[in-house]
This record gives sequence, C-alpha cells and structure tokens, in this order.
Amino acid sequence: MPHAMELRHLRYFLAVADTLNFTRAAEKQHTSQPSLSQQIRDLEREVGRKLFIRNSRSVKLTPAGATFAEYARRALEIIDDGMVAARAGVDEANAVRIGFLIAAEVVLFPTLLPQVRARVPRLDLSLSSMSSRQQLAALRTHSIDVAFMRPPINDPRIATIPIFEEEINVILSRNHPLIAKPLIGIEDLRAQKIIGVTDNVPGLETALSEWFARHDVKPQIVEHADNVIEYMSMARLGIGVGLLPTFANHILLDGLETRPIAAPGPRIGMVMAFAAKGLSEAAQQFVEAVSILVADRMPTISRRPTS
Repeated sequence: MPHAMELRHLRYFLAVADTLNFTRAAEKQHTSQPSLSQQIRDLEREVGRKLFIRNSRSVKLTPAGATFAEYARRALEIIDDGMVAARAGVDEANAVRIGFLIAAEVVLFPTLLPQVRARVPRLDLSLSSMSSRQQLAALRTHSIDVAFMRPPINDPRIATIPIFEEEINVILSRNHPLIAKPLIGIEDLRAQKIIGVTDNVPGLETALSEWFARHDVKPQIVEHADNVIEYMSMARLGIGVGLLPTFANHILLDGLETRPIAAPGPRIGMVMAFAAKGLSEAAQQFVEAVSILVADRMPTISRRPTS
C-alpha cells in the first residue's frame, strides 16, 4: 500500500464491521460508498489479509477481519480518550474545517495532507465529504473554512486557487459496442444516449455542456444521476454512455471500463476555495501550505488503465 494506515481507515472499517452494509457505513461516516470501498481495499492491502467477504446479497467479516476489529476498536477507544484529555481546556485556534469531493479524497489528499501536516504540524484538520453545491453553501455560512470543489464559483466573497485539472473519460459497460474502440471521438457520441447529472453536480454539467456546444452536438440525455455511484450503476446497466472525470478510474465498478476521448476532449478543474476575507490564522496557514505545494508541482491525476 503506497500510503500508511490512518485513523479514517479504522473508522471506516469498524463502520462496515458494525453495520455489515457498505451503503449504511458510508452514510454513517459522511462519505460516499465508492470512497469507503476504496479505503477498505487500501486497508486490506496494508494488513495483508482480506477483512470482508462481500457479494451482491451480504457482507461478512472474515476470521482475520473479526480479529482485526477487536484491536481496531481498542485502538480507537484509546486514541479517542487521548484526544479528549489532550483537548480539555484547549481552544480551537488550530482547527481547520475542510470540505471535499471524492476526487480530492481518492487522488489528492493521500499525497497532499501528509505534506501539509509536515509543514504545519500544529493544525487540527477535520474533513467532511460534500458535493460542490454543499461546500459552497457551507463556505457562505462559515460552517467550513476551506473547500476542494469544482468551478465555476461566481461569488466575490469566495477566493479560489486552481489545484488540478483532469480529463473526462467515457464510461462504458463491457458489452457496449463502443468498447472495441481504444479512443472515442465526438462523432461516436453524437448518436449515443448519454447519462446526465443533476444540478447537484454543477461543475461537471457545465464542463460537458460547453464541450458539446463547441462541437455543435446536442447530447441525447436519458437519465440524470445525483452522485458517482448512481452514475456508474446506470452505465453498468446499459442505460447510456457515461462521461466522468479521470478520478472515477480509481473507484470504477465491476463490469465497467473507461476509454479516453480524442483531443480536444473535455476537461474539468478542481479548486481550493475559501473566504476572501476573515479567514482564521489556522485556515490561512493551511491555504498557504497548499498553495506552496501546488506551486511545487504536486502530483495530479494521471490516466490509469482502462480495465
């Protein structure tokens, strides 16, 4: 496993162990099911054993998983007790509340956050998985300090710093006729039924609408998905062709493959957003640390194999 085990891995693992249901565990941990599943796979690689037996109807702990659950629960209890004791009587001057999308959690945070912590070790970072729309609302109400979200953000009260840009790929079920093509062109998509997104995913909706308009293509939208797991499920069922940013390659459902789009294909960015005025000292230090790391060419999302 390229990244060391973190507390969130243990919390995600115990949420699944307690509920024996990945969907309920993801809701309990305020994250998405694909993200939680990825973290469990990372943990299993770190432990070196399969922790769950999972099929379409049930989830069960393996013997190794049951043993690990005892130690994980004990470890978290000790850590939680230590945090309560350490924080007793301490103010929140070092707290930074961060909202994020799955793309940031899967491909950015494992590299970014350890380096931020190394630069500013006193910061106390708390993370919340939210849609871009939810993050923007939370920034406006000061419920979070920093957001990792999709542009555009048309609000003079919110400052942004570009973090990375990624390609948008075609998502196909393995029995789709286009699966035989190594590269998909705009003309290939003209006659296809396309899975759309709701206005809860405004950045992707904008990027795709502008790209189709530049090529004078009016896409045949057949359904609208609200989140990435629903989107990929529709594609796997053959409802239509999917178009998702490259990060989705890391959490691709079984039965799906991706294909790149011939240049110039659509692209979508991610920005770090924060209040233009009134940022706390801790949040300002976080923003400055991330800005330095981005300027130093932090690794961004790269294309992965299509199957």
